Amino acid sequence: MTQTTAFPVPPEVLKYVRSVFRACDKRLGLRIERVPNVQESALDHALIDELNTFASPAVVAPDWTVKIDTHFLGGRRHFYSWEVADIGVLVYLRIAGKLYATKVALLQSKRLNPSVGTVEHEEKIDYEMGFGRLMPSKDPTLAVSKPKVFKFDERSRYKSLKAKDQQAKVMSEFEDKKGIPVHYLFYNPWNVPSSMTTPLAGKPRLSGAGNAGMRVVPVADVRQLLNGKADSYSPSFKDIQGLVGTGKHLPGWRLDYFVADLVMACKQGTLLEEEDTDFMNSLFSRRSGPISAAFAITIDKSDAH
Repeated sequence: MTQTTAFPVPPEVLKYVRSVFRACDKRLGLRIERVPNVQESALDHALIDELNTFASPAVVAPDWTVKIDTHFLGGRRHFYSWEVADIGVLVYLRIAGKLYATKVALLQSKRLNPSVGTVEHEEKIDYEMGFGRLMPSKDPTLAVSKPKVFKFDERSRYKSLKAKDQQAKVMSEFEDKKGIPVHYLFYNPWNVPSSMTTPLAGKPRLSGAGNAGMRVVPVADVRQLLNGKADSYSPSFKDIQGLVGTGKHLPGWRLDYFVADLVMACKQGTLLEEEDTDFMNSLFSRRSGPISAAFAITIDKSDAH
C-alpha cells in the first residue's frame, strides 16, 4: 500500500467530481435545516441517496467517463461502537479497459449536536422494539405543535465522538495494524452559528456559501487534540477549527475538496496494490466487515492515447 502518485486525469474529471459532492453537501445542509435533530445514521443514508442521483455514467471530457456507484449494507454500528468506519470511499481509474489504479479512504461520521435542543441517538433497544417507537405517545407534553428551538454555535459538540471509548480504540488499532488512515466526516449545519425552530413556518433555504456543511478531518489529528482529555470528553466545533487548515478549511476539508483534490491527488487515502485483494475483500465484501456503506467513483478513459 502506498499514498503517492496522483491520478493522471484531466481537470474536467476533477471539476465534475467536485460538483457532485458539492451538490450533495448542499442537499444535506438543507436536510439539517429542515430536521435539525436528524439522527447521524439518517445522514449517512441521505448522503448515499444523494449520490445515487448521479449514478448514470457522465461523459465529462472527450474519451473520459465518470460513474458513481453506492451500496448501503448496514453494519455493526447498529449494535456496538466498534466499527472502523461508516462509509468507505473507493476510486478506480480504468484506461483502455484495464484497471490502472485503486484508491481507498475511510470515513467515520459524526454529527454536530446543538448547544440548545437535543438529538435522540439510536440505541440497541430501538432495533429490538421494531416499529413500536412510531406509535403515538400518550404524553401530552410531546405534542408535535410545541415549539422547539435548536441552536448551533462554537460550543456545540460532536457528542457521539468520545476521547477514549471502544470505538476510538478500535480505530487506533486498525490504523496501526493496516496502515490505512481513517477520517472523520463531520455533519454540520450549513452555517455555524445558526438557529432553527420547529414546527417549520416556511421553506428552509441555505444562506451564502456556508462555513461548515460536511467536513473531513483525519482521526489522527483529532486523537492528538483529545490527548489528555477526560475519557468521555467530546470535541466542540471550536475545538476542531484549525486542525487541517485556515480560511475555508478552518472547520475541516469540505467533502468535495477531500475527494477530488486530496484522495484523487493521493495526498490523503491509500493507493492499493494487486496484493491488497484479500484486505479489500475483508473490508468491503463481507457483511461482518467494519464498514456499513460505501461509494465508488469509476473514472474510465476509453483508449490509451
